[in-house]
Amino acid sequence: MIEALEIDPLDSDHWLYGTGLTLFGGRDLTKWDTVHNVTISSLAAGIEEMAVLALASPPGGSELLAGVGDDCGFTFRTSADLGTSPQTPWMTPMWTSTTDVGEFWISIPPISWPPY
Repeated sequence: MIEALEIDPLDSDHWLYGTGLTLFGGRDLTKWDTVHNVTISSLAAGIEEMAVLALASPPGGSELLAGVGDDCGFTFRTSADLGTSPQTPWMTPMWTSTTDVGEFWISIPPISWPPY
């Protein structure tokens, strides 16, 4: 599925198309006129094409949970992880989009036995 097709008005060889997942394209579009074959590759290096739909962090800020469209979600374990793209989305359960991230943190007192 193509969501958008763009040709650079200043360079007829440079073209891009977006799928909703990534950006593809090439730099040899005018070859289509002669050999009817162009080179297609991913041109999305350094681009994040995500919609963040939900964020949550437990008290104390130990990690950030990000629910996103199309890729379920990601966990950033530390604040240092926020500067890099996450490598692995949430896999269990696998949703097409995460619309909310629930939070539940509880402190349970120690249990002693027998109870007296």
